[in-house]
Amino acid sequence: MEKGIDQWKLPHGRSMRLQGHNYAGPTSYFLTMRSEHHEPGFEMPELRTIVEEGWEALPTRFPHVRLDTYIIMPDHMHSILHFEVNRKKVPALGRVIGAYKSLTTVA
Repeated sequence: MEKGIDQWKLPHGRSMRLQGHNYAGPTSYFLTMRSEHHEPGFEMPELRTIVEEGWEALPTRFPHVRLDTYIIMPDHMHSILHFEVNRKKVPALGRVIGAYKSLTTVA
């Protein structure tokens, strides 16, 4: 099957995940999430509000998650996220962040 031009433009970065690490266990994570193509979209007040409100709503959707400090920059966000110890069937980090990205993208 021949690849279209648009498929060749997709970024192909290597995974930053540690092989064999349990991303569903009780721990804390320092996260950096950036906008697509490093565009400074978070400078727009309405987009910044969507990003911030979506982040602050995570513990409602995922009760095992506790937020720590975060900062929203023009083209990226830094944050600390804690997974609580005393919960069964804790969704993995990827599921939590995937849900966050999906909800903010739709909004």
